[in-house]
Amino acid sequence: MLADTACKKTLCPADKLRLRLADSGGLYLQIEPSGSTRWFRKYRFDGKEKRLALGSYPEVTLKAACTGRDDARNIRQMRWSDLDLDKALWTIPAADMKRTKTAKINGRPHLVPLPTQAVEVLADLKPLTGHGQYVFPSLLTGERPMSDNTVNIALRCMGFDNTEMTATVSERDSHDHGRADGRRARAH
Repeated sequence: MLADTACKKTLCPADKLRLRLADSGGLYLQIEPSGSTRWFRKYRFDGKEKRLALGSYPEVTLKAACTGRDDARNIRQMRWSDLDLDKALWTIPAADMKRTKTAKINGRPHLVPLPTQAVEVLADLKPLTGHGQYVFPSLLTGERPMSDNTVNIALRCMGFDNTEMTATVSERDSHDHGRADGRRARAH
């Protein structure tokens, strides 16, 4: 497990392109000779290594990066049945979390408080996708979540580049579906 003191004190040797300090669950802090320090979550999809940018250190603390690592899988797989907009709460079942088999069966759900802005956006979205299982359904079928490729294209259209923000694919999704649907979002 990574400690905050290591994050503060470690420098990248001048003869290396980068240094990576690893935590658990694929989280690591990448330190470059220029002094740039950024959090990433590493994962594999379809046999290829991918990564999710979580922000720069120290603006994004170790604790916040750990939370980001865990919550990043949640969002595009959000189900309407897990939301309580009146209480502004997203309850993620233990079975959907990255845990041991026993913890998935016997563990407590992960509770995510929703800010007012998120509740407002979700309430506006409900008439469009609320009839299905997923808040953000696939373009091909509402029976599975939107692909990471669709999310990435939307992020690029909003002006984020792939060093600032990317989508991620959970282990559950990659095992259940084999690969993302690969369809591109289209601007209308």
